[in-house]
Amino acid sequence: MKRLFSLLVYIFLAIPVVWAQVPDEFLKESTSNAIVVSSHEEFIIESAEQSVIKKTYELVLKNKYAGDLKEVWLYYDQFRKVTQAEVLITDLTGKEIAKFKLKDFDDRAAWSSDIASDSRWKALSPSFSSYPMKINVSYEIEKSGSLHYPIWKPQDEEKLRIMSADFKVIDRSGKGIRFHEFNVPPVKTDKGSEETIYQWEVKNIAPYEFESFNRDIEYYAPIVYTAPNNFKMEGYAGEMSSWKSLGEWIQQLNKNKNDLEPHQLTELDALLTGVKDDLEKTRIIYDYLQKNTRYVSIQLGIGGWQPFSAAYVHEKKYGDCKALSFYMKSLLEHYGVKSHYTLIKAGRYAHDVNTEFPNAHFNHAILTVPISKDTIFLECTSQTSPFGYMGTFTSNRNALLITDDGGKLIRTRKYETSENVQSTKTVIELTKEGAANISVQRIFKGLEVENKGFYRLYDAVSKDRDHWLLDKYRWDGVSLTSFELMEFDEKSVPKGGFIAELTAEKEARKMGKRLFLNPGKYISAGIKKMTEEERSKPISIRYGYTQVDTIIYAVPENHRIEGSSSPVLLETAYGTYRKEIIQNQQKITVLRKFALKDGVYPTEAIDEFKAFINTVVKNDRRQIVLVNKT
Repeated sequence: MKRLFSLLVYIFLAIPVVWAQVPDEFLKESTSNAIVVSSHEEFIIESAEQSVIKKTYELVLKNKYAGDLKEVWLYYDQFRKVTQAEVLITDLTGKEIAKFKLKDFDDRAAWSSDIASDSRWKALSPSFSSYPMKINVSYEIEKSGSLHYPIWKPQDEEKLRIMSADFKVIDRSGKGIRFHEFNVPPVKTDKGSEETIYQWEVKNIAPYEFESFNRDIEYYAPIVYTAPNNFKMEGYAGEMSSWKSLGEWIQQLNKNKNDLEPHQLTELDALLTGVKDDLEKTRIIYDYLQKNTRYVSIQLGIGGWQPFSAAYVHEKKYGDCKALSFYMKSLLEHYGVKSHYTLIKAGRYAHDVNTEFPNAHFNHAILTVPISKDTIFLECTSQTSPFGYMGTFTSNRNALLITDDGGKLIRTRKYETSENVQSTKTVIELTKEGAANISVQRIFKGLEVENKGFYRLYDAVSKDRDHWLLDKYRWDGVSLTSFELMEFDEKSVPKGGFIAELTAEKEARKMGKRLFLNPGKYISAGIKKMTEEERSKPISIRYGYTQVDTIIYAVPENHRIEGSSSPVLLETAYGTYRKEIIQNQQKITVLRKFALKDGVYPTEAIDEFKAFINTVVKNDRRQIVLVNKT
């Protein structure tokens, strides 16, 4: 379970505890693990430089699956100060179990990988585990600077019921706010002479569980995003009503940071002698960057948004995503190649930036290099990433391109279903008792190189590689005799693979004259049967992919397939599937190809989609039965 109130959900003033009555049916229902009895959050904007967030909430934790919700983690840094916190834990009758104040909280570093950071947590992790229990929390945070306004997510995880929750923004700055709502009643606005109040409230919200092929919380829970029109951070004033104006503020931060001196570039001068092509220049400079710098996270003050100067990075040989991206930009600029510093919301499952709601919800910087008819995106923090490879970390999403004229939203590279391929050839030599020698040759291409963390093996030691295969695939009953990586092809659509030799004493189950084979064992399809009877959310497939399998059985003499097997061919709007089984003397070949297309499909398509997926799963699980004809 993830924490209910995370990084961007801040804190409140202690208030008297008044236990609300929780209906018995809520306590007994199996669809929830916890209940938000009440939650109140206030965001008070005094000016562009000063604001306060106050929060108080009461939870009933029904069982151990809600255990993480008794933890309280309050994030703070140079711009956020925790001024008060109080936690009271009781049983359902109100009898006190424990009480904590701010002085009882641990003080922990926020990011263990940072070389320099003022980001920290005030953390409380009570050890009590007697359920059900009640927890009442109140806290307050004072903020300086106004780049980030809160996101209200009172129901940010599954199996959490809400009885009552409200969110109030009190604007005393006179600048107004912007907001974007999901699954909440319309905002109530009260405009006075000295302040404007915006208020949202929800009651009796049933718990939810994510449906298959859709884990986008905006379809399930009440959410309000808020953002400023005008803001200021450490003296840098900006305006955020458009992407253009936000980009202009980033330009302010980056101004005069390209301070490289000619004597610092003598090594690159030699490497680029005679090179005229901009793409080749970019490739050589990127290789230089990877070999001569390393990533460290820097989260000090405005440094969370402002890069180090290019000369500093060149001298120190390190930087965070901002510093390394800007350094790469500076190097390219010196050799006449135009590029753009680019902000992005990174992460395989990161929610895409809303094009209609300018905000600063970015967590990463990359570099965009427009070259002739193509555009190259560079991940500057990795010493091993192939040139131009985006991966699931930053591909196919909106990003903020910083130009001379301000910010501009662009779409990063998309990897098509046909580019993301897992191709496997498996040869299984069976004995008449069901034992086997097995050879698996698997090639990954495109985003599939990230499948089960495969690409990391190229930096792993031999022992860890062997463990990876058996841990990730869990091929029951096999022993690994050898494991070898294929050469990694470092292109923008990378390719790599492995060859594994295995043995199994009981690869086939023997019953009398019959051997039962399970060809689906080595397919590693990664999809499950859909059992939902009802569905209310669209189907969302972020990354399409293709699987190609050839499974060859060398079977004992006089063994034949029992019964007949017709080829299976499915062609749908969501993907395709083909499977065929061929026997030629003592060789049985299983041919399979499955493609799942990316896209968002309406709820009306669920029956067809479910039928497609379940037919694939059914055929992948189908056994082959051999009969000894002697």
